[in-house]
Amino acid sequence: MFKLQEGDKIGIITPSNFLDYQTPLDPELKASLAHNRGINPRDAADLAVEYLKSLGLQPILGEHVYDKFRHMGGTPQNRADDFNKFIRDPEIKAVFCSTGGAGAQYMLPYLDYENLRKNPKPIFGISDASTLQIAAQSLSGCHTTVSAWLTISNTAKSALRPTLT
Repeated sequence: MFKLQEGDKIGIITPSNFLDYQTPLDPELKASLAHNRGINPRDAADLAVEYLKSLGLQPILGEHVYDKFRHMGGTPQNRADDFNKFIRDPEIKAVFCSTGGAGAQYMLPYLDYENLRKNPKPIFGISDASTLQIAAQSLSGCHTTVSAWLTISNTAKSALRPTLT
């Protein structure tokens, strides 16, 4: 089974919905925040990056991770560029999806499947990220991991931890 090691660099992309919008929050995550304040997905993603750092990983944000294009985290080309950059970088050991939602299918024509075949890396995510995972796995043989996105509750993070390190 694939496991990330302390010090590994991981790429973070936004393949689907953009991160700057208000959504109902998981009550556990909401309660864990100072002053019980609400938080938007961008802030939740920032907290998740801190969590990944606490595991000894080195999260690297894609250039377009906070972009917005319609309901998505950037144009299909920009989102695919972030993914392809991480696939081509030998120092990046895995790719994490920051969100789910809708829109990952528009990235598919822009993905570098040849490089993914040569440099297979696990892709972590769930929901709309499965579109990306299925395409990557079926067209390149890449290993994928169904897991929560980065804007997840503490309980989900605890369940994810054994997979990571």
